[in-house]
Amino acid sequence: MSGKIEDLETAIERAEGVGQLLDSAATNIRTLLAGAPSDLYMRVVGELVAADAWRELIGKRKNSEESGKTRKDS
Repeated sequence: MSGKIEDLETAIERAEGVGQLLDSAATNIRTLLAGAPSDLYMRVVGELVAADAWRELIGKRKNSEESGKTRKDS
C-alpha cells in the first residue's frame, strides 16, 4: 500500500470514529479506491479529505440554513 493510500485509510478510519462517515460510506469509498482504473479517484478523494469535505464524499448537500441559501437562490 502506498503512503497516499495509507494516509487516506487513516483519514477514513478517523472520520468513521468521530461519526463523519457511516461505516457503509467508508466501505464504498474503499471499494471505489481499490477498483479505480487510474489514480484520479485517489487524487480526488484525497483533495476532498484534505478539505474536510466529508459531505461531498457521501453526496450529502448542506441544507439551505447551513449554506445561507434557499433553493430559489441557487
